[in-house]
Amino acid sequence: MSLQIFILGVLNRAEHHPYDVKKMILDNTDNVVNITDGNLYYNFEVLTKKGHIEKVQVVQTDNRPEKTTYRITESGKKALEEEIYASFKNAKTVLSLYASIAFIDLVDKSRLAFLVEEAIEKLQKRIAMVEDKLTTKIPDGIVNKPQRYGRFIATHTLDTLHTELKAYEALLEILRSE
Repeated sequence: MSLQIFILGVLNRAEHHPYDVKKMILDNTDNVVNITDGNLYYNFEVLTKKGHIEKVQVVQTDNRPEKTTYRITESGKKALEEEIYASFKNAKTVLSLYASIAFIDLVDKSRLAFLVEEAIEKLQKRIAMVEDKLTTKIPDGIVNKPQRYGRFIATHTLDTLHTELKAYEALLEILRSE
């Protein structure tokens, strides 16, 4: 998941401080994302230096660390859109798209659908290639341990690719229905 996409997307909806964003990430990913405070604050700093977000207010309360509230800039809104498209274009798995999927309402869904269609075509080609390897007949009596292990790996790869394909097809259906 791209932390910067998630930060920009959240700030596109409202002003927040980093702790709020961290809580939203954990709540929206069922705590499966490992996010450290250092990583979170580093990404806020990077986005601030790029001019994609800016500080709005710093509040200091008794015996508490100061809270800095941020908002997205116009540059950040453009960067968010570009990053969402780039993530779909370069996605290796549906899992890598989680942050972008959370904010697809901010971009052109037909453009995303086209990118998902391309991903589906690539997956179908990979599936065909793995299936071809699995259906290659090994002469009787020649199956050795490395070949058995290779078949196990190819079968697992094929199962994983089919799962990814189903997820991409479901995502495409969602994009087309809106």
